[in-house]
Amino acid sequence: MHHVGLAVARARARRRGLLALGVLVAGSAAAVLGLSLAVDPLLDDAARVAVTARHGEEVAWRVETGIAADPVAQDARVRDGLRPALAGLDATVERSLRADVDAPRGIAGLLVDPGAPERSTLAAGAWPAAADEVTVDARAAEAAGLAPGDRVRLGGAEFVVTGLWSPEVGSPAWFGDPLVLAAREGDAEGAYLVTAEGLAATAPLSGVRARWTIVPDAAALAARPERVRATDGALPVAVSRIAADSAVGVTLAGGAGATAAALLDQRALVRSVAAIPVLLVALAGGIAVLTAARSVATARSRERELMRARGASRAVLAASDVAEAVVVGLLGVTAGALGVAAASGLAVGVGGSGWALPAAAVPLAGGIALVAVGLVAVALAAPARERVRETARLAALRVLTPALPAVALALVAIVPALAGAAAASSASGAAPAALLAPALAVAAVAVAAPALAIPLLALADRLAARRPGLSPVLPVRRVGRRVDAAAAGIVLVAIAAGAVTAALGSAAALGAAQETARARVVGSDLRVSDPSTVFVDAGRPGLDAALLPGDAAAGAVPVVRAGGSVAGLDVAVVAADWDRLAGLPGVDGWAIAGALPPASSGVALSSPATLEVRVDPPPAGARDLELSAWSLDGSGAAHRTVLGVVAAAPPDVAALGDPVVLEADLPAGRLLALEAHAIGAVPDDGPADSPVVLGGLSVAGRELATPAPLEAGSEPVRVPLADGSGPGAASGAATGADRLGAVLDRTLAARLDARPGSTLTLALLGSSRTVEVRSVVDAIPGTARGAIALDLGALGAAAVATGSPVPAAAELWVGTDRVDALAAAVRAASPTRLEIATAPGVARDTLHAPALVLLGLGAVLAAVLAPLGLRAAGGRRESATAARALRSFGLDRVAARRGRALETALVVGSGIVAGIPAGLAAAAVVAALVGAALAGVGR
Repeated sequence: MHHVGLAVARARARRRGLLALGVLVAGSAAAVLGLSLAVDPLLDDAARVAVTARHGEEVAWRVETGIAADPVAQDARVRDGLRPALAGLDATVERSLRADVDAPRGIAGLLVDPGAPERSTLAAGAWPAAADEVTVDARAAEAAGLAPGDRVRLGGAEFVVTGLWSPEVGSPAWFGDPLVLAAREGDAEGAYLVTAEGLAATAPLSGVRARWTIVPDAAALAARPERVRATDGALPVAVSRIAADSAVGVTLAGGAGATAAALLDQRALVRSVAAIPVLLVALAGGIAVLTAARSVATARSRERELMRARGASRAVLAASDVAEAVVVGLLGVTAGALGVAAASGLAVGVGGSGWALPAAAVPLAGGIALVAVGLVAVALAAPARERVRETARLAALRVLTPALPAVALALVAIVPALAGAAAASSASGAAPAALLAPALAVAAVAVAAPALAIPLLALADRLAARRPGLSPVLPVRRVGRRVDAAAAGIVLVAIAAGAVTAALGSAAALGAAQETARARVVGSDLRVSDPSTVFVDAGRPGLDAALLPGDAAAGAVPVVRAGGSVAGLDVAVVAADWDRLAGLPGVDGWAIAGALPPASSGVALSSPATLEVRVDPPPAGARDLELSAWSLDGSGAAHRTVLGVVAAAPPDVAALGDPVVLEADLPAGRLLALEAHAIGAVPDDGPADSPVVLGGLSVAGRELATPAPLEAGSEPVRVPLADGSGPGAASGAATGADRLGAVLDRTLAARLDARPGSTLTLALLGSSRTVEVRSVVDAIPGTARGAIALDLGALGAAAVATGSPVPAAAELWVGTDRVDALAAAVRAASPTRLEIATAPGVARDTLHAPALVLLGLGAVLAAVLAPLGLRAAGGRRESATAARALRSFGLDRVAARRGRALETALVVGSGIVAGIPAGLAAAAVVAALVGAALAGVGR
């Protein structure tokens, strides 16, 4: 009891210091615990937003096969086969049937989908319930003139229209089905919902496809992407086993696994960035607690000697210190944990997900408590003594001892991250040292800050010595002689400055990386792609801006994006009218604009013009001729317009008939060439080739020169056209058509050692082109690193002139301020499966918002802990004897206060000078990691 009374008495004597120490422990524990536990909830919230922004086929899988004679047994067999792969995954499996049958207006797509009413809107009537009932897509019903109560024949049966329906476009269970979302797929127009009995009575068994759509729960995909990725790896095995028991083929499609892999990579990136604030706040809190405990121990130095004189042993005093450390540490950590729990409950109350304390909170709080108790116990039990005889050289040596390994650790962490490891294509592929580099950089430089302050203090000492008197030089030399005593304050300020700088610099780096990713993925605000279109022909001319709403069509630029090779290196090729692309609203101007010369060959068409061609018909016995015109529109996209067919003379006609006049309207741009080829079977006794005799050409009333007759066979023959000179030879190429201007990004230019003026051979879409480098830029939008930019019109003109296949503009880059609405409109209006990428979608996918929140919170917490710890570090003032000695030298109270203020300023300044470069280094590593993670997005 005597010992207990002694401990209580000691604690009461220093209750203010211990209370301040407890507050620091509670604040530090709450900061570390809260930041650590906030990472996963913030990631989950951001991931849920990213998942909901994905299209159906990107967050689901679909197993498809032909329907069996016993559909019920087949359904059970497929579900049993999928069950092992889906074990432990929160997902729904929905079965549907699809068949295309004849309808009065063409082909109708019949669906059997029991889950359709849950993800659709019933516009009128009711859902089908009997074998002779059908509910028709409202868009298809309007086109076919159907209404509830009408009768319609589908395939081999007659149905009564019981209702009209519209799908919910955002439901992933539709799997991006264009028949449902766009009311058209291939030849089928409109989705007609029927019962299973109605489908059996309508379509033959061989024409029915059975589909099982697997949709993981959005929250599960966001919170446990690793489970979804594992399922993605197990599904092919399960499907192969199902296929082995099936008489027909079984296919598996869906991008849920790829989405999960992307989320895992992005989570790894955010966690590496989140390590910065967690580590820095933990370091700042530990130093603040240790400094405050040392201040209490220093204040007890005389008290300790008195108690020893009154019979208290070292063991008793040490036990008292440990008891105080346990009480202060446990109570402080408990208070901090309760504060985090209250903040979590408040977040739930205001509608957030809340930082619910998971099972990891208990061991984490226990670990923090052990560290806190250890720090306080060591500081309280350590004998406190003034090192009045310590020299500045000895103090510097003591500071340099931890500084040198800290700087070495920073270099080991930063150099690999910036040099090699950060060049990985994703965060999960980076080395562990690279992932920890940002936090290690700031922590190591902060620990080394006192050593870095020694040169600064030496410079300040020289400057102060130039002024007369003791007042200027005394504070500098006091800090210089006791730099190890001031080390805690310098480190705390360095951590705070580094944390703030890292947060601001990382925010800028993340924003810049986001803009780069947006440019690489989208190229503008929205990108629409048709991957099935490669070359231009009369039936598939490429994407047309007409599929966009009228007000958005004017802001759409056609783009060719394809893969090529230069000197054996794979490159991405992007061809566009870069001047027009740079002028889109909401799109930054590209450095490529103005660097590439546009197409100059052909006949200029200043406005939509009429082309008139007079053709002598082929002689008797020859084949018919099809004539087409090749032109470029105002965006540089190539078009092949069929003028018409000229029939050969009948076999019994000896002479040619009158010339045939063909007309076609061409868009404003350039008329490049005429094309002719013989069609139909070769007559038994007739010529294999048909002579093409152009009797006259005119564009918008302006006559062009008449060419010599050409022999048109099965292969098209192109007649290049030019202003003033008329058509050229059929096999000739326009001057310069075999050499294109090109812009390279810096990565590719460095690998090829290319510079402006260099010539390269580019293999693109089955043809080889000589390109001349006109400029080198940092990045080319719409691509990853290693890319070439070309002018779209020049590329098309060169292909037409040399008789090569003409690449189609299979993408539209759109500048718009209503991205989501326009994307939904395009997706609903498109008759085919288009790929749509949006800038907001890219921004959500990178999940960098949680990193910014954590960095900001860490900076705020470190900035709060720094002055608290700094005050504790400055608590040990000179003794009364030292103060009287200084007054004897003429330093009054005002001068003493000024000296202390100058000491504080030196400590703060030294910490800031060391912390800002450390924060910039951390931000540079963050930029490298983020850039590496997003580098492969546009591939």
